Amino acid sequence: MTPKPLSTAKEDPACAAYYLLKADEMRRSATDNVLARRWNAATSDGIRAGMLCTDAVLVFRRGLRSKSPRHEDAVELLRREFGAEARRECAILSRLINRKHAIDYEARLATEREANDTLEKAETLYTWASGIVQTRLP
Repeated sequence: MTPKPLSTAKEDPACAAYYLLKADEMRRSATDNVLARRWNAATSDGIRAGMLCTDAVLVFRRGLRSKSPRHEDAVELLRREFGAEARRECAILSRLINRKHAIDYEARLATEREANDTLEKAETLYTWASGIVQTRLP
């Protein structure tokens, strides 16, 4: 069976550095929010940081990113483009995205444990992405 087409946008690989910079800002914001005990903001920022790391890698290596409103499609795009090379990162991103709906759209609060776990996952994805995206901002 043919996999369903994914909605993507072409991007200049030089723009990968911008996505990585955004990821770094969100990751640092998540850290600041954890230190200030703002669990919801920390969790939301950490999730966004992880998603931006994926964009940075896809843009740098393939010149494309997901433009689907379904965040799960970004995981699928990463899986299709990198396969086993990004198996661990796909699993981490998938866990972050699964957490996103509950934190951003449901009437419940993030916990300290969720905030710290999200930050740890964001740090892992940032380390991975920054090791791949070897460009400098213009």
